Amino acid sequence: MTSIPSTPNFTLLFSLIRYLSENPQVPSLPLQDTADDKNVLDEPHTSAKPKTGIRMKPGGNTDARLSGLFLLLLGAGAGYWQILLPIKKALQQEPNISYSSEVAIVASIVIFMGLFLMIFGAEGLGFLSKPSSKLGLALFFTGIIVFVLACYFGMQFIMKSLGYY
Repeated sequence: MTSIPSTPNFTLLFSLIRYLSENPQVPSLPLQDTADDKNVLDEPHTSAKPKTGIRMKPGGNTDARLSGLFLLLLGAGAGYWQILLPIKKALQQEPNISYSSEVAIVASIVIFMGLFLMIFGAEGLGFLSKPSSKLGLALFFTGIIVFVLACYFGMQFIMKSLGYY
């Protein structure tokens, strides 16, 4: 039998936050230097000019990707609670298993949205707020529907094969 770790999701979240606060992060644009040959950040009120000429605006991709990470963690917590735990209980042959298929569906949608924002960043957020094409919007909703149906019917299949329906 396969064992699923029982570490609560909030413990993992706090561990991630602690790790990110203790370790410095790599800049999102590796080609961008924050200072020229001398360290201009030592001088007060002096902004560093990147050699690439690209001005980074506050927010942008980082905010969208952090929102995607939050949605992904939220959906993963709900999915663990309403999809993986009932399957784990079914594998242990417990007599009564309760779960909400509505929460499992919402968890699937939230996971898909989180992955979408983490992959596409600010462009994905802009697409969600103002779709640029009907084809792209149709593909987006088709992706959500396929992902939700795969999770829902996958869980139903597993539960039926273990004799719970």
